Amino acid sequence: TETVTSVSGRLRLELEQRFSTAVRLMAGADFNSTQNSYDYSGLGEPTSSLEQIAGAYADLRMRPTAGLEINAGARFDAYRFSGAVTTSFDPKLAARVTVSRDITWVSTFGIAHQQPTYLFPVPGLQIDPSQGLQTTYQMAEGVEAMLPLDMKAKATGFYDVHRKMNDFVSDCGTFAASCSLIDQVDGRTFGVELLLQRALTRKLAGWVAYTLSRAERRIGNVPYLSPFDRTHVASAVLRYDFGRGFDAGARGTYYTGRPDFPNFAFENQQSTFTFGPTEFPQHRLPDFYRIDLRAAKRWSLGGREWIAAVVEFFDVTLSKE
Repeated sequence: TETVTSVSGRLRLELEQRFSTAVRLMAGADFNSTQNSYDYSGLGEPTSSLEQIAGAYADLRMRPTAGLEINAGARFDAYRFSGAVTTSFDPKLAARVTVSRDITWVSTFGIAHQQPTYLFPVPGLQIDPSQGLQTTYQMAEGVEAMLPLDMKAKATGFYDVHRKMNDFVSDCGTFAASCSLIDQVDGRTFGVELLLQRALTRKLAGWVAYTLSRAERRIGNVPYLSPFDRTHVASAVLRYDFGRGFDAGARGTYYTGRPDFPNFAFENQQSTFTFGPTEFPQHRLPDFYRIDLRAAKRWSLGGREWIAAVVEFFDVTLSKE
């Protein structure tokens, strides 16, 4: 058996400065240190590793003219692992343009870095970031519209370019002979998001959201769908205030089954298949949906104090993913 002990500490500093009603600066810095110790129960001498991350950021929000808001920012990080230091620089730029009284155009661009990851969290497991950080170039254009009956609609198109991603390893070993759990792949994600919502201050409130997207990855010259690809994702929340402290609501969720690779297995025989330079033979797992219900009664105790009784039913459809 192996025992892993992790001890970590973090320091964070934040600063906010308003130069005027139209200009605001937010900045900060943070430092995180993690010491991992490994005891192999007599199989070897205990070992340890030290990981340190230091970063700083600045975010400037400006309203140079009526109807125009600009948000420009950047973050710098330094990762220290096994004596080596890896750095990253993440800029971002967003603009909100008021087209009319009820319509606003939103444009965003940014670059984001992340340490290499494993398919699920494992205490003490660290992947050397000097081999390359996961990188995403994010671009999105959207429009927001204020509608009658205190409703708001939003439509956003997005396109992300990924470099050195680790998200394919959940199927590593079942579809390629040359596949390592720390290999990294490139890809892209694109799609459209739609949102219609009504303020929670109304008696009948809630929102409906839908995303149509595609997440593609590539190993060498072979394209395939990311194990996290969901073509259709839909969700809805509805709440009604009956008055006198009574309210009830429902939440529904639906999404397309994720892509999977077939697992070839024969009785009493271990087999490994290597596919040629074509698309991997993927298929989708079954779709998933669920419905949750909630009801509550609230009693006022005077002033701002109150108590409530809540009854909730999670996944009344008994769906299995």
